[in-house]
Amino acid sequence: RGAFVERSKSLVASDFVQIFLQEPRPAIQEARDLVRLLENVTGAGNKRQAARWVSAVIGALRFENEMRAGPDSPASRLAQLADLQRLVARVSQDNDVRSIHARLGEVGGMVEADAKLTASLAKASAPLPQRLAALLRLACGEAAPSGPAADRAKAQALKLLRTPEAAEALGAAPELQDQVRAMMQPGRAAA
Repeated sequence: RGAFVERSKSLVASDFVQIFLQEPRPAIQEARDLVRLLENVTGAGNKRQAARWVSAVIGALRFENEMRAGPDSPASRLAQLADLQRLVARVSQDNDVRSIHARLGEVGGMVEADAKLTASLAKASAPLPQRLAALLRLACGEAAPSGPAADRAKAQALKLLRTPEAAEALGAAPELQDQVRAMMQPGRAAA
């Protein structure tokens, strides 16, 4: 165990991480690579150091700018953030990782607000079950990171659920009923 901890110490050292990140790549890929590093180190101190490297990348203006104005669609960028948030959550639940989780949610909120995705979905001309399914995927943290974007999607989904045609749509689509139940579980979108 001691050998693994020592090896991990060298993996989170400044010189190794600088070499590891030397190759140019999008900020989201840098963050994903550092999360992979975080997954593979042992020892509490090494985990904290790796989490600091991840925090530095996602806390940088470059990460925020690339996520807010990247070449991919807003929905794709939100899905990437949600995926990264799930990866981070799998690694650990300590304070360092919780702050990373929160920052990813914050950036996701900015991406969603810039694109007005939730409002667009709610007002789209698509049938109610499709709009509701898309909002529920955002609200449950599947298509957007938990945080402000998921909260806005949940609020819009709840508005749609209050409409008269929503009862009919839910009756005809049992899978939507399951998604609504998942969204209503306390802590589901915030976890």
